[in-house]
Amino acid sequence: MDTLERLIQAEEHPAKTPGARWSQAARCPRMAYYGAIDAPAAEADAETLARFDRGHMHGDWYTAKLVEEHGEENVVREPGVPWPGGILHPDAYVAPLRECVEVKSHTDGGVKEDDLTQLAGQVHYHPEAESGRLVIVDPLTLRSESTALRVTDYWRERVESISDQVVSGLKSGVPPERVCEHPNEARQHLCPHARHCFRDWTPPDPVKLAGELAETARALYVAERQASDLAKATERAKEERDRLRGELRDVIEPGVEYEAGGVKFWRTVSANGVSWDKRLAAARKARTLQPELELDHGPYASERKGAERWTVKATEGFEAPAEDYGDEAPF
Repeated sequence: MDTLERLIQAEEHPAKTPGARWSQAARCPRMAYYGAIDAPAAEADAETLARFDRGHMHGDWYTAKLVEEHGEENVVREPGVPWPGGILHPDAYVAPLRECVEVKSHTDGGVKEDDLTQLAGQVHYHPEAESGRLVIVDPLTLRSESTALRVTDYWRERVESISDQVVSGLKSGVPPERVCEHPNEARQHLCPHARHCFRDWTPPDPVKLAGELAETARALYVAERQASDLAKATERAKEERDRLRGELRDVIEPGVEYEAGGVKFWRTVSANGVSWDKRLAAARKARTLQPELELDHGPYASERKGAERWTVKATEGFEAPAEDYGDEAPF
């Protein structure tokens, strides 16, 4: 009995090894293959587990909204749909619309190709579905945006190609080709098998360049070093500036000009307030703004946090000491 037959039989007995996961196959057929044969996998870290939990939570939340809209009898939660490598599960199937729904939780709100591929497979293999809907939920605001999907020839060919790669691998015992060119790329695919997948991989030798390009590369290295050193020097200067301001802050009055050691300085402090729309600022200044707008300024203004500004100038004839950068200046 080959690997695929064993996995398909296992689908009839949930206690045994499950088949390949379509959600993984949509990201990487090789990942789904490794998952199906129970290849060595790294344990998910806390961040990855939290992302999975967030995805399940938002999937349940959106499915509940579908039930409110279409009725419990018309929404199937996570239906099991056979595909050549196992059983896939959309988040929901809305029977009156003949639509599979897949919910994703992305902080950037973007639609990813892998998400559309996953949805296309759900629609393609569902015996009754005619379309799909990809819903992206913003985890901060719970705002959702949806993208409708019709399974065109492009999607059919893509889905069947992925299925063929997984099935062929399970039959032959030879994993599909890698999607990633470097082990570090596995992170973006949420692949737990990266170490096993790249166990025999060696990084390619760098491409050698010469002539003007070599000179440019050396100049780039110098510029990168200079930028890094200057950034570090700037950060140290800001830390020292903030420390010195702290020593003076409690002993000087805001708005009063001081002079000491050949230096003039003063500190300006602004309180919390309201930043008005430019179109209304002139009306307020001319005292023509209606009182009710002054009181209910929500649509026309935003809260402004207080701020502090320092002004430090040298007096005439004062020269600042030269900076000591040690053996090598950072520029």
